[in-house]
Amino acid sequence: MRGALVAATLATTAAASCAVVETLDGKQCYGLEHDTISTDVARCRDTCCADEACEVWQFNPDYGCYKGSAHVCVRTADRFCQGSRGERIRGTGAGSGRVWTGQRRNYAELMDVDPYSHGPQVDVTQGPVEKQTTTDVRAGRMAAPTSPRHEDATNATQIGKRAMDDIVNFIHKGQVSRREVLRATPTSRVVHRCCYVLRLSKQEADAEAFHRWSFVTDCITEFLSHSWHGSTWAKVILLLILKNGPAAVFMGTICAIPMMLLFIYGMLPGYARPGQSEAITLSSIWSMATGMVVTLVILILWRPRGSMFVDRVCIDQASEVGKAEGILNLGAFLKYSQSMLVLWDSSYTSRLWCLFELAAFLRCHGALQEAPPLVVRPTFLAPCTLTIAGSLCGFMLALLFIPWDNPLFGSVVLIAIGSACLYLSAAAFRAYFRDVELMQEHIRSFRVQNAKCWCCSQDHVWAGKKIPCDREIVVECITRWFGSIANFEQTVQKTVLSALWHQLGNHPFPYLWLIGASVPMVWGQMDSVASQLRSGDPEMAIVWTLNAVMWWLAAFPASFVIWASLTWRLRARPASRCADVLRNVIGMLALIVFFCIVWLAQRMWLSILNEDDVAAYASFLSIMTIVTCFVWRAWQQPSAFKPQQTELSPRDSTVEL
Repeated sequence: MRGALVAATLATTAAASCAVVETLDGKQCYGLEHDTISTDVARCRDTCCADEACEVWQFNPDYGCYKGSAHVCVRTADRFCQGSRGERIRGTGAGSGRVWTGQRRNYAELMDVDPYSHGPQVDVTQGPVEKQTTTDVRAGRMAAPTSPRHEDATNATQIGKRAMDDIVNFIHKGQVSRREVLRATPTSRVVHRCCYVLRLSKQEADAEAFHRWSFVTDCITEFLSHSWHGSTWAKVILLLILKNGPAAVFMGTICAIPMMLLFIYGMLPGYARPGQSEAITLSSIWSMATGMVVTLVILILWRPRGSMFVDRVCIDQASEVGKAEGILNLGAFLKYSQSMLVLWDSSYTSRLWCLFELAAFLRCHGALQEAPPLVVRPTFLAPCTLTIAGSLCGFMLALLFIPWDNPLFGSVVLIAIGSACLYLSAAAFRAYFRDVELMQEHIRSFRVQNAKCWCCSQDHVWAGKKIPCDREIVVECITRWFGSIANFEQTVQKTVLSALWHQLGNHPFPYLWLIGASVPMVWGQMDSVASQLRSGDPEMAIVWTLNAVMWWLAAFPASFVIWASLTWRLRARPASRCADVLRNVIGMLALIVFFCIVWLAQRMWLSILNEDDVAAYASFLSIMTIVTCFVWRAWQQPSAFKPQQTELSPRDSTVEL
């Protein structure tokens, strides 16, 4: 009882000496914490007055009591504002002392107000009659009543500039307005139904359903940054390969092994090729078919672990206020992200908000060597990966089904199918290298002033009203973070090229990426090995195994690297269609020549040893492994891909948010 009396006395004394700096009735303040103990207006106010750290209190019968330090207080269309009461009793806070009325739907729905078309702010104090100016509110004193004129365009512009300054200040600090705003979504949700969330247009998307996929978190595993103006399917395929590809290749190969064993022990039927006696050997296709089907199913249906930030899911797109608060907290989203995945396409550097995300991440996490990984993956990796895998699947199926009773006919069919696959590969990789060159040019010529934003495309008018410019907000934030726009541009050029150099290596494809894309070669050879074991020839089965490993891990990567160097030099698209086809044919023939050279070298080595046994194949595998390591290290991609050493200002070496 005594403790309760003392507490009540302290609260009463504090309440009596608690001055009202600003009345916040009918408004919503961001950045407050929920007080579950205070269940009415009086107690909410008294407890705030008793706490010297409390600057603002708000109470709504349906939502309860909120207290703390508010960064932004605005009158919006949110239900919280209906019947809410509140006061600012200490401090000034960013954006305090001003209330805008009206409605607009721009600046990424940042605020449900239009400071440009509704004139000066209405500064509410103790009632509807008494007013005070923004300067007086920030000074903590009462001012004489004012009668702002809504027709005063000059004052309206000043209000808009002050509003923009408040927005920049809030984003610049990287603070979270409410803990509930910092959200992520499971990565499995992002890749669900072939990246359903990325495929739907804004009109088709169910904003409320998407937002229910997100959850409140203290740390975001990965921030997904991409341009909505790029190729949707290229992004979808690349994201599936990045998140589900390793699991798909592993599961496809693991499932192919028991099918091989079942065929070896006669539990699965085989087939006899034309001209081949069933009494001698039966051919299998079980491993190849199983690997292809399982890999495709896992690629689409696998549920990877981790969490991601995707703006369409983690920001409440169904609420104007939700979108406003989400944009205000964009700096915080990036600050609390452990890594950033950039799906890079030709439109990325031309979109203002993509550049803002990249700038905020670099600002929050510092230099590349010390930062969490900035993963940059060009979207044109997706079609090239599918081309490699699809071509090898077609080639291995041809090897398994071609009738060899007529060697000439079988050779012609195999060459025709192989040539078609290699022609498509040459065309795809020439296009790939053209995209690489274009990407390099975009990075090196990157300028913020060339970036596009939605508001500028609308001439800063929406629904007949003048709206603020996104560019001003982004440019001001970047300037504060990096000291100048030039410093930011140099940082992007250096960091993004460095990320590509380290992640893609000196080659168009990382080695492990290439090995994963060429795994159909393994499935086809598993069927050949199974046929040899079923026919009772284990030594030949070991020879086939060594030969498969040699082609998969050594011969194919070495030939690919040398061929890629030639394809880079043939990348330009000539004006003549015939000349373009001729370049594809040259690329196709070159790869055939490289494969033939490896095959001839193997034959020569076996003839030198004068034997065709396991030891000969094992020794040639060792030789090809050494040659591949040398070729892979010695071959350098053109120097245009290597990042330039750019001197930055001292401010760039100390990045904190």
